[in-house]
Amino acid sequence: MHGILRKLFTKIVISTGVAGVFLFFISGLVNKRIAVSDFSPFLGDGVAALSNFLYVWSTSFTGEYLPGNYLHLIRAVFESMGNPLLAQAMFLMTLFLIAYYGVYSIFSNYGYHPYVRYVVPFFYIFNPAFSRELINGYTGTLLIYAITPFLFISIERLYERYSFPYGFLFACIAGIMLLNMQTAFWVFLLLGLFVLYKTAPLQRNDAIKKVLLVAGFGLLGFLLNIVSLFTLFNHIGNLDKVSYLKTFQYTYASADIINLFVMLGNRGSREVDLGYFSSVPLLILFFTLFIAIVIVFVYKFKGIKNSNERIFVAYAMSSLLLLMGMLFTIKGGYFDGLIEASNPLVVSLRSPIKLFTLLAFSYIFLIGFATHYLIRFAQTHTVLRRLFPVVIISLIVLVYGGFNKHFFDRDLGYGRLIKNNSYYITEKNEKARGLIAANNQDEFLYLPFDYSVQLKLNGVNNVVKQQMGSASVSGGNNTYIQKLYADICRGDKSSLSHNKINIHYVVLDKKPTTYHQHKDINCELIDFYGTPYIWGDYDFFKSLFNDERIFYEDEDFIIYTISEDITPSVFAIQYVYGIKQSTRLSVRNMKYMGVTYYITELPEEPPAFIGKIEPLFGAFLENTEALLSNHFLQRNFYTKESGYTLYDFQPGSLSINAQSVYSSGDIGFATTSLGKSTPYLVEYFNPKYEFKNIVSNPSFENGTWQNGVRDCNNYDDLPILKAGLNSEVKTEGEYSLQLEATRHKACDYLSLPVKGGVSYSYSFDFQSPNAKTASYHIGFNNDAKTIFYDMLPIADPDVWYSFSDIIKSPHGASKITLYVYANELSGENVVNRYDNFRLTEVPDLAESYYLVKSSQNILAEPRLIGYDIVNPTKKLVHIKGATTPFFLAMSESYHDKWQLQMNDGEVNGFFRSWVPFVKPVRIADEYHYKLNGFLNSWYIDTETLCAVEKRCVQNTDGSYDIEMVIEFFPQRWFYLGLLISGTTFAGCIGYLLYDGVKRIRVRIRTKKQHGKETE
Repeated sequence: MHGILRKLFTKIVISTGVAGVFLFFISGLVNKRIAVSDFSPFLGDGVAALSNFLYVWSTSFTGEYLPGNYLHLIRAVFESMGNPLLAQAMFLMTLFLIAYYGVYSIFSNYGYHPYVRYVVPFFYIFNPAFSRELINGYTGTLLIYAITPFLFISIERLYERYSFPYGFLFACIAGIMLLNMQTAFWVFLLLGLFVLYKTAPLQRNDAIKKVLLVAGFGLLGFLLNIVSLFTLFNHIGNLDKVSYLKTFQYTYASADIINLFVMLGNRGSREVDLGYFSSVPLLILFFTLFIAIVIVFVYKFKGIKNSNERIFVAYAMSSLLLLMGMLFTIKGGYFDGLIEASNPLVVSLRSPIKLFTLLAFSYIFLIGFATHYLIRFAQTHTVLRRLFPVVIISLIVLVYGGFNKHFFDRDLGYGRLIKNNSYYITEKNEKARGLIAANNQDEFLYLPFDYSVQLKLNGVNNVVKQQMGSASVSGGNNTYIQKLYADICRGDKSSLSHNKINIHYVVLDKKPTTYHQHKDINCELIDFYGTPYIWGDYDFFKSLFNDERIFYEDEDFIIYTISEDITPSVFAIQYVYGIKQSTRLSVRNMKYMGVTYYITELPEEPPAFIGKIEPLFGAFLENTEALLSNHFLQRNFYTKESGYTLYDFQPGSLSINAQSVYSSGDIGFATTSLGKSTPYLVEYFNPKYEFKNIVSNPSFENGTWQNGVRDCNNYDDLPILKAGLNSEVKTEGEYSLQLEATRHKACDYLSLPVKGGVSYSYSFDFQSPNAKTASYHIGFNNDAKTIFYDMLPIADPDVWYSFSDIIKSPHGASKITLYVYANELSGENVVNRYDNFRLTEVPDLAESYYLVKSSQNILAEPRLIGYDIVNPTKKLVHIKGATTPFFLAMSESYHDKWQLQMNDGEVNGFFRSWVPFVKPVRIADEYHYKLNGFLNSWYIDTETLCAVEKRCVQNTDGSYDIEMVIEFFPQRWFYLGLLISGTTFAGCIGYLLYDGVKRIRVRIRTKKQHGKETE
């Protein structure tokens, strides 16, 4: 009896202590609403969260692959409570409890000591990896992290016996993990290792059956969340082919083995949120802990009697070593080829923290494993048994306290969450949110820049789209936002008068918590976590907007009304201009490489580099030059037969086909007409510039730049590299540089003095007999160590290609270093040749010259454009009185999957309105334009559509009425996926109910038979 009471007392004490510690740690997370990085604040609005779920395929998400779909549905369950604070508390507590119970269940299954079962799971829910995901707002990753233990539990149960409930649990967890495919892939990879360990001891037939069973339930999981697969395929199709190699090299530069022991970011990297851990005693403590784990593993592994436990321990140690190996494989450059190819799975590991998140489960299980056997060892020794309480207290205070040092003094820390309101939604934030929500059709600009406040105001609308002050207002164009911010910094607010993103209000905070002091000169934009900010304090912005009409004012804010001219969601445009921007610009020869985007007007400072404004399908009705001089184009023109007119927006001298033309003043224009058959060659002259090549030894007449080959990726001591001169294959002078690489990366480089803040034309020739790319790197010695890097395609091994671009040296730079490379490739000897390097100081030619051509075609807007919003991804458009071709624009972020369709029987009806297999009559993709850099626009040819194809209604005055539909077509795949997943889920629940009822009946029948037998 005494022993039973002692055990009961011990459990009560442990449970009370666990509950107390748990409540202490989460007290800072549930006493006030928080908005942390990408963690959108809870609004207590279940309808809004459900709306986000239903329209997750809107362009704010598709193509960027945010883990949004079912996560919004999960949040909607908590948001429906109505109380935002309660919803937040229950959401976070549910995640913590799920994570805690998962690890607790595994330890309990193997009969581990109560101290291990109750205490060590805290290591899983409160550790640097978990906290980092929370402070960055990655709730999708947090959910995956929390449910990962149950994935392994369900696999273990399936290997013990066939169990549909556990198989269904496995399928549901797998489906939820697809919320974030990039994270899920690595979890599934480690799960495959676990399945391999579980299968190895089985007979062949049993092994095949078990593997097929797991695979079958895994497929069921995919069906339960097939929408995420559609999202993934779309994401891969829209993935930007941008090299992340420099990011990897930067973030993994100082990552070392000790980071793995404490699961922290590498010190000095961009991951500064968890890169501050440098306490030598604690590092020694964790190194000792890891050594203890290894010792216990070596001495106890063979003696483990429970085969399931032995397999789990083997898996945990193997996965730990595997992840360590991956860290140093990436750091050593072995994945560089996949990184440069933008492999989405490898790129998902661009921060070492991602590896630590995966490592946490295995590492913490091994901590519990080692602690359990150390406790058993202590209990067998009298002296150690007496000191046992001290050992346990030391374990909790030293290891657990050290493990969560950041929790007390840094990002998620007690000091942050309890002592100040850095992450809290305050009454001031609530008031601002309420004022904005009351006018939720309008965008606003929050000044002075305050990143944390902008996060707290995120989610004003039902469908979250406002992220004020960020690079994407309504998904807007980053270049436009940056220009707008730079203008405001310079004291010029004119861009707001006719802004393209419908900024209606400026919210001026009278008591900002943070701001960036205004700088009269150098208004260069600096990104803050990817968000450009405006230089300026309260007084600067107050003086700038003081003459605007005040919409609201109190002790906290002044809200100014900026523009009454708000563009509707769907509207007509009479004229559109296409801008072709130079991507390979030399001083002597300009080449235009594809259409960049389209504009409706030419602002005071044109938005493109040297380029060609090619107006589409319209004509000027007034004098062209007069319109240009007013810097606001209202008309347009296009024809293949007309000539070109060149306009010079800066003082200087132009020579066009040997005809000299001079501008007359600061904003004067120089024009000349070019015939349609005249070759286009523009040469710039300016007596202030010598146009002198500052590259010494540009064609390697004096040998290579460096004396011998240089190794620019020396991941080991076995390079196979070569550098020399080639006199047979060259473009300039007697020689070309030839770099060869079989192992590592061969390079040559040259450092030159430059002026800060100056534009340079940089060009060179390149060729290779066996490589698909050439690569270069440009580095400056300014404080930010600005770099440029690119890989240049080589299509034909017998052709010399030329690279040319304009680069601008950053302020504070006095030296530039030019690198060229030969990159290793699968053990082959890769050869790259370079020649004719030129680096020439040139004037800033941006926003200077435009080539325009005109015609007599005239466009007119329809008499009326009306629309009905069915949902965020579908609009019905009513066009009345169309007489000529025109442009129809929509104020939603551009995406090539938006379609303008005829509203007819092809897209209407019970099935045709939502299935993705229909083929609607629609405006061709070639007439779908990116307007003003970020909006959708379609050219509607009424002559073809109405007069020829007879798809319009003709009025008595000869004009046409047209009924159309604007639809984001991938939304139909979402509906289909929802149907498949819902049907699969309903079928599984039905089977579980059927099986449960069947079992109950069998149990009742068995009891009755047993009763009869006893009688």
